[in-house]
Amino acid sequence: MEELVKGDWTEGKANADFIVGQLLHEGDPYFVLKDLQSYAKAHEKILDAYENPIKWAEMGVENIAASGIFSSDRTIQQYSDDVWHLTKVPSIY
Repeated sequence: MEELVKGDWTEGKANADFIVGQLLHEGDPYFVLKDLQSYAKAHEKILDAYENPIKWAEMGVENIAASGIFSSDRTIQQYSDDVWHLTKVPSIY
């Protein structure tokens, strides 16, 4: 918290004033402090991974491969099937 107040995590103290005010004087309405320790640990892991370009690329590819279908895609498909009763146009690829 001291580092945040001093502005060590931002581009100067003035940029952190709003966040510090929310945390210290407004009762932390978004529960930022509750997650701060786990966030800091995750951030350290990210920095370590970024130092290794091959590992970083592998992680990116794995993330993309595991992402699955987006919920908006599913919703549009459901509207297409159940509301609009559209038929698929064959792909040329």
